[in-house]
Amino acid sequence: MPPEHACEPGLTWFIYYRVDPSCEATVIEGARRLIALAAASCPGLHGQLMRRPAHDTPGGELTMMEIYRLPPTLDVLAVSSLRRTLEESANALLGPELARQRHVEVFEPCA
Repeated sequence: MPPEHACEPGLTWFIYYRVDPSCEATVIEGARRLIALAAASCPGLHGQLMRRPAHDTPGGELTMMEIYRLPPTLDVLAVSSLRRTLEESANALLGPELARQRHVEVFEPCA
């Protein structure tokens, strides 16, 4: 998960993972619930779920991406709490195996 530090303006977490196409509907439902839960627990957070177009997917798996745009008002404790919420909720909503496969990238604006 992302590092535990105060939030810089514009900080965004990109969390991606691959899923079998037969699980797509279930994963989309779980990921949408996860994003909604995160947004409800963190005022000002904007979340989005995306997937790579099917024709760009190697090996037949779908690549899903959760995007979390964090509000600049988050302090260290709030970032830590959000991180824990996402970890615990991903286990419950996506299942432990898929939750472990999620890769996190943290980006900040440069302009």
